[in-house]
Parts: sequence; C-alpha cells; structure tokens
Amino acid sequence: STLEAYRARAMDVWQSGADGVYMFNFFHAPHPLWSQLGDLEALREMDKDYTTGSRGLNELAYWNKAGQEYMERDHLSPEKPRVLKFGETAIVSIRLDVPEDGATVTVKVRTPQEGVDQLLTTQLNGKALSSPKQEKNWVAYTVKADALAQGMNALSFTLNKASDTPITLEDLVVQVRY
Repeated sequence: STLEAYRARAMDVWQSGADGVYMFNFFHAPHPLWSQLGDLEALREMDKDYTTGSRGLNELAYWNKAGQEYMERDHLSPEKPRVLKFGETAIVSIRLDVPEDGATVTVKVRTPQEGVDQLLTTQLNGKALSSPKQEKNWVAYTVKADALAQGMNALSFTLNKASDTPITLEDLVVQVRY
C-alpha cells in the first residue's frame, strides 16, 4: 500500500470515532506514517487514496478461511471485478471523508479495455460525472469536493452504448490531492 492509501484508511478510522490509530506488524520506526496517522489535524490536509480494494480478497482467506464473510465494505478489485453488459449498472459504495477546501478530487475506475471513457455513464451520489479522461487502463473524472458525502458514497457505472464486448471494472480509487 502507498502512503496515500494508509492515510485514507487512517482517516476512516478517525471518522468512525476512534481515539487513535494502531498499526499491526509495522516495525519501521523512522517511517513518516508514525507521525502522520496519529495526528488527525495534520492528516486532514494530506494527500489520500480511498479504495475498495486496498488489500486483495485472497489475503482475507489466507489468514482466516471464512475471512470474506467478515468483509463489511463493498469490494471492487481484479479478484472481484464487475462485468457490465449494455444497459447494466454496477453500484459500488465507498467510505470517504469530505476533504478540506482547496483539494482536488479525482474518481478513477480501472478497466482492461481501451476507449471505455465514452461508453460509461458514471454517477456519484446520484449526480452525473462529466468529462471522463482515459489514462491507460483508468477512466478518470475530476469532481468537486462538495460532491462527496461524509461517510458512505455511491458510485454507479452504466454501460450506456452498445458494445459487442462487456466492460470489466477492476478497481476504484478516489484520490484527494492538496
């Protein structure tokens, strides 16, 4: 995981009402995460990457055979992709923190197909996202920070144009940059 992904997960912990953040099996004492994750005020204005697939589903089953049964968040990953046919919609929920003023927010969905940016209709909390940009295997949308809700947010993806090939959605990242 990246620094930005750890920060997003820590912000989620803080927003749940926790008194602090604990890192399991993280022994690198001089690492910047030790000073960042425990400081809520500093963390608020740091770059973050929120994702539904920060650790793969296979990791859950490695340590606990029934681990996936305890997964309480929506999951979109290469291990658990969503396949869309013409007219179908996939809804993915993701927990987010509303960023501070001045943040740039980008919603990115990964797909192995090229040219998907013109085939998808994407909504965030019921509002259409516009001007998608295809960046290799990612379709990216720049959104205003006030479009995000504190807590759970719903992204819907609809294959709106006839396509001979179904579209596969493999990952979702919401990037917050300052």
